[in-house]
Amino acid sequence: NNKLEMFIKFSHALALLFFQFALAIAFHPFPPSYHHKVWTLQMSTPTNDDFSSLILRRVDKWACVKNCGACCKLGPLDSRPDLETYLTAEELVKYKSMIGEDDWCINFDKTNRMCKIYDERPEFCKVDPAKSKQMFDVDGEDFNDFCAFCCREQIADVYGEDSIEMDTFEDVLESLE
Repeated sequence: NNKLEMFIKFSHALALLFFQFALAIAFHPFPPSYHHKVWTLQMSTPTNDDFSSLILRRVDKWACVKNCGACCKLGPLDSRPDLETYLTAEELVKYKSMIGEDDWCINFDKTNRMCKIYDERPEFCKVDPAKSKQMFDVDGEDFNDFCAFCCREQIADVYGEDSIEMDTFEDVLESLE
């Protein structure tokens, strides 16, 4: 009789735990696509020190990391008041025309986190020492630190400082040293 009561209590506790878990999943604040992206990023992160599979493009000791796209969050415009100081009038018109209703670039594929016009993207979307010198007056010596700083700021603003995207970016940069 005592064992039966313990079994019933245990069964009820287990059922309650399962119910709470189901509720937590059902009312979780992130959409299902977020969970898929997190799982995909976690599964694609190398377990060794070879992060080359995560690099979209490398320039010296800086790299554009796959599955990020933080730089493609172009708006809101009031968050970038200095655009006119480093974009020409023509580039500024082009930049503004690329901002979608959700402040993401209209050429950014949010599902695959890739630029749909990567090979034909505007010059202001490209990261290279000459363009950084022209736009921001950053010398080659400071190029890596400047790019890393900009990426960290944008990734933190878009995904958060403790995001998988930030961790991946930091791991990739560390592997380049």
